[in-house]
Amino acid sequence: MCVAIVILIVVGGRYLPRDTNATPSNTGDGVSLRTADAQASKVPALAPYRIVRSWQADSSRWDRCWRAVYSPDGSAIATATDDQSVKLWNPDTGEMLYELRGHTNGVNGINYSPDGRQLCSSDWDGNIRVWNTQTRKAEKVLSFGKTAWWVMFSHDGQRLIAGGGSGAPDRAAAMLQQQVARFEESTLELQSQLAERGEKLDLKFHQRTINERLRMRQQMLSQMKLQHAGQLQIWDTAEWKLRTNVTLESFAIREIASSPDDRFLVTCGAQGELSIRDSDTGEVTNNLAENETSLSRDEAVTVSKDGRLIAASTLEGVMIYDVALATIRHRLIVPEATRALAFTPNGRILVSGHEGTGAIRLWNVETGRLLETLSEQTSSAFDVAFSPDGRTLAIARSKPGRVVLVEVDFERLLRDASNDNSDSTTIDVVRGTKARLLHTWTPGGDSIRDVAVSPDGRWVATANDNKTASVWDIATGGMVKTLYDFDSAVLCVTFSPD
Repeated sequence: MCVAIVILIVVGGRYLPRDTNATPSNTGDGVSLRTADAQASKVPALAPYRIVRSWQADSSRWDRCWRAVYSPDGSAIATATDDQSVKLWNPDTGEMLYELRGHTNGVNGINYSPDGRQLCSSDWDGNIRVWNTQTRKAEKVLSFGKTAWWVMFSHDGQRLIAGGGSGAPDRAAAMLQQQVARFEESTLELQSQLAERGEKLDLKFHQRTINERLRMRQQMLSQMKLQHAGQLQIWDTAEWKLRTNVTLESFAIREIASSPDDRFLVTCGAQGELSIRDSDTGEVTNNLAENETSLSRDEAVTVSKDGRLIAASTLEGVMIYDVALATIRHRLIVPEATRALAFTPNGRILVSGHEGTGAIRLWNVETGRLLETLSEQTSSAFDVAFSPDGRTLAIARSKPGRVVLVEVDFERLLRDASNDNSDSTTIDVVRGTKARLLHTWTPGGDSIRDVAVSPDGRWVATANDNKTASVWDIATGGMVKTLYDFDSAVLCVTFSPD
């Protein structure tokens, strides 16, 4: 049995817990810290990454950059933004090369053809435009009919694949479910009140009422699904004929990935579906995740370069699937929604981009361990993409809508991880300051999800997977308080500034 513990060390008069499953924070004196977890890994003295360039990509009031993709030869980066334009940028200077206009609404999808001669883009109005990168003109304008969330070329360039639909009914579905839940709760409450007076509720009549409401709810949901159904289209790029048009039961397809040999597609849906599909017919060949009652959105999916692994975001975190076995290889627990995923070209590291904090996390695919976190507190990460040589990571961010280029030494990250023989009791200090062991705590459970130090340095709080949060006295090592009443594992803790 694996038991989670917390170790406290003192570094230059500061108390530093560490954990690679949480984002980096700062002690106030410039020394970075992380929290303790069973998956600790060593952080190098000098960070194995650096931001090389950053520029504003969206000039609209929405200030969002949805996608950023490299051209196949690496000479340009194309961005999809809410100002109704497609822009191409010089990655070496950050200067705009040119702008493509013609969309009537915000652009949310973009991808290059394998030879780089064409660029496809999609917008909120359901229009797909295919641009000639030499003439900078739209060669084709295709009608998707709904919001097109994702558009891409197949790896052989012979097909254009688009997915989308409306996600608006999600809130209505949630409200209906909440209404039914409240109705059922009121039934129990009414039963209790009548019992206190010695009366009984006519359960048969009441159950008929509940059943009628459930029937109406299902009917309304069915109507919404028909009206706002998801859609998958596959076009022949030789003659631009629609080969496949599949209407899906889910409300929308959020993202599509293709196997390297174009043998299968992977689609993730707004209601938690994750499906492997035939690349010709669009028919489902395997459902990796199917949860029609879930209100979570699966926002991101990607396939490794060898086609053996699929990574997808879920409500529970990020799942890495084995394609051949159709099983989950790793569950990567993260405290925020995941909006972007990408494997490194060699498939050894998975990059995840997150909403809210804007954190970029780098994961060891073989072990499932977190290698490094690039954190940014105010700008959500909507997309991540690699340069053709695999050395530079392009990040599309929102509010502000900009592109950030980061050079990462991925091989060094893996070497540092393989040289790390520490277990869950090990704490690594970023800048190598001398440290001594002060306290060791065992909150309970198999894992500690997060650790935070109070601003005055008196307390340590831990987020535990046994549905509790604990507060500890740093001076004495004693537990001050345990917080209960959580429905599931606690993923994150933090102190207010005061």
